Amino acid sequence: AVALSDAVAAALAARAPGLPLIRGRLPALLAEAPPAAPRPDGEVRFLFFGRLRAYKGLDLLRDAFAALRARHPQARLRVVGEGDAEACAPGLAALPGVTVESRWVAEGEIPRLLAEADAVVLPYREASQSGVAPQALAAGVPVVATPVGGLCEQVREGEGGVIAAAATPDAFTEAMARLLAPGALDAVRVAARRAGAAASDWDGAAAELVVGLRRVLA
Repeated sequence: AVALSDAVAAALAARAPGLPLIRGRLPALLAEAPPAAPRPDGEVRFLFFGRLRAYKGLDLLRDAFAALRARHPQARLRVVGEGDAEACAPGLAALPGVTVESRWVAEGEIPRLLAEADAVVLPYREASQSGVAPQALAAGVPVVATPVGGLCEQVREGEGGVIAAAATPDAFTEAMARLLAPGALDAVRVAARRAGAAASDWDGAAAELVVGLRRVLA
C-alpha cells in the first residue's frame, strides 16, 4: 500500500501489520492563475472548496465564521463544491458575507478560484490527507486547518499554514482571526509561497515512490 500521510500509514499498519507500506506524498500541479479582481480595502476572502461532505465540518465552519464576522465585518466566505451545503450546515448560505456555489469544480477552474482567495479553510473533523492543501500552497495561498489526521503534516505553522487548537468552532474562529491581525496575512502569504515550491515537487515525490517500490520488491 502507498500511504500519503503518516496518519494513514499508522492506521494501515495497525489494521494489516504484515502489509508492506510505502510512504508517499501528494504534490500539486497548477496552471498560472490570472490576476484576481481588486479587493475593497480591508476585505479578506476565505475559501472552502471541494466536495461538500459531513466529515469536512461545514457546520463547524458555519458557526466559526458567524463568530468571526461579528468581530470582523470585512470577512467574506466563499463555499464552492459539489454536494448539499444545506444538509451539511443548515443556514450557512443565509449568513452575512457567505456565498455558496453548489457545483462541480473543474480542474481548469482551480487556479482562478485560488487566485481570488486570501486563505483556504479546511475545517475537517477527520482527514487522511487533503488534495486542496498542496494546491493552495502551490498557489501561494495560506491554509487554515483543524488539527486532525494528516492535515498537520501538510499544513504547518510558519510554513503558510495556521492550525486551530482544536476541531471546534471557537478554536477555528481564533485561527481565522489570526490572519486578520495587522500584517499577518502578508507574512503568511510569503511563507505559503515558500512552502508551495515543495508542495509542487513532482520529481521529488516520484523519486520517493521509486525508492519505496524498490525496497518492497527487493
